Amino acid sequence: MARGQPDYQGVLKKTEVVLSPSHLFPTGRVIVCDNFDSPSIRFAASYVGSGSTNLSTSIPFKDYNCLEMKTGSSSSNISYASWSLGAPKSLKVGCEISFALASTSSTLLIMWLRRYDGTTQYQAYIYYSQASEGWYYKNSDGDIAAITGGSMALAASAGIYHRMKLIVDYSAGTFISLQVNETLIDMSSISLYSAASASDPYSKFDIAVQTAAASAKTVKIGNVLITEED
Repeated sequence: MARGQPDYQGVLKKTEVVLSPSHLFPTGRVIVCDNFDSPSIRFAASYVGSGSTNLSTSIPFKDYNCLEMKTGSSSSNISYASWSLGAPKSLKVGCEISFALASTSSTLLIMWLRRYDGTTQYQAYIYYSQASEGWYYKNSDGDIAAITGGSMALAASAGIYHRMKLIVDYSAGTFISLQVNETLIDMSSISLYSAASASDPYSKFDIAVQTAAASAKTVKIGNVLITEED
């Protein structure tokens, strides 16, 4: 459901990792707010292999529901939730989510932002690896590299929500920053991957969960905020 910026204070029957108001992320102009509090689903689900993406009342972040994303049990199965939009006014955009790693090992949590300018698609692709306990990104050559300062062991439990926000600058062709809970990582010197493309949505935002083992994995998404940044 799309609505204005939510209030993240007041946690009931669940644990939130970031509780101090000083840790709440600065937010730009909200384009999309999806907190999954109604069956009016805004996102599109898709899968590589098998999986499921459902609204669930089991330990949501704040509102009535969370988005429960599950993979199949074959290695490299991926479940996607995607938001496709027109071109935002600003070429600086952010994507913020709350998430709980409900599985305790071999989960990859992926955030994938894309923009198409009519000729070229620019991609900001990052993921968290439970096995490596760190964040990774796709570089301008299309290779995967570790994010400097991105090593962290995130607690894994269906009731422990973390928060993250990625900001990118499509006009400069670079990342800007990644914030995970209280850790802010400067990524402004890192170029985005880009490639010629015949047709794509002008703006697309993907959240995905992938299994890196032969067992099903689950991630709960509490809310998604897509913003235009100054």
